[in-house]
Amino acid sequence: MAISLLSVQDLKHLIKEKPDSLLLVDTRPIEEYEDGHIPGAIHVAWEEWCAKPPAGLSEELNQPGYWGRLMDADEAALAERLGKHGCSNEKTIVVYADGARSKGREGRIAWMLLYFGARDVRLLDGGFDAWLKADGDSQREHCTPAPAKFVVQRDERRRVLINQLIEMIKTDPSLMLVDTRTKREFGGNDYRYMPRMGTLPDAELIAYASIFSDDGFFLSKEKFLELVNVEKQKDKKVVTFCEVGVRACTVALLLEMYTGRIISVYDGSMMEWSSHPDLPVAIGQ
Repeated sequence: MAISLLSVQDLKHLIKEKPDSLLLVDTRPIEEYEDGHIPGAIHVAWEEWCAKPPAGLSEELNQPGYWGRLMDADEAALAERLGKHGCSNEKTIVVYADGARSKGREGRIAWMLLYFGARDVRLLDGGFDAWLKADGDSQREHCTPAPAKFVVQRDERRRVLINQLIEMIKTDPSLMLVDTRTKREFGGNDYRYMPRMGTLPDAELIAYASIFSDDGFFLSKEKFLELVNVEKQKDKKVVTFCEVGVRACTVALLLEMYTGRIISVYDGSMMEWSSHPDLPVAIGQ
């Protein structure tokens, strides 16, 4: 199973040469998709694949997008749903959004597909904006893919659940927790709808916005590895997290692409962790 970056030029080549083995997935908000998307792209919203939050939380956290833990459906139901979206384990699945301003939507869907068993997933570098700047066509009509067969084969290396993380914090000295939110969130200054603001104890910050260059593309391998201090991560068990497990997925996948190591994501992230009053929350410095 593999994740890689894809340039707009290479996507155009795939569309021309191998259209039947390709699935395009637009993960932006539905309003943006309907305003124009890459021809043939289907729409998939990460919020529609999440578990329901537990009872007792604020009404705000029951709205789509405020609870990020991935749904725990059985494999037959997942296979059927993914197949209806045209997903196949054998297809090249190209996922895109719109760079930094999409806050990791494409990374979350790409991570989810890899976790469920997709073998060839690619992130479009520069997203839809880069496509348009390269004179790519767009369409407004919704696209319905031909049904496909998807076999769910969960890759548990990619995901950490809350009980697993609690145990790892207690017993694994090699654990390295990476918060991928903003410095304000890390320091407990955003957002007040969180059950508790702050970060996981001893976490380090790699801000999601910092993994992009000024032109909207992902950082080059050399600049990214310098940013994340990859030598410090050597021999560490790295787990990324954010607010609801979206930005964390994109950072984890970029780490994987540039180091060859599969990085685990705590998809419940701070929203789930901070909803447990018995678990510690720290103020990042």
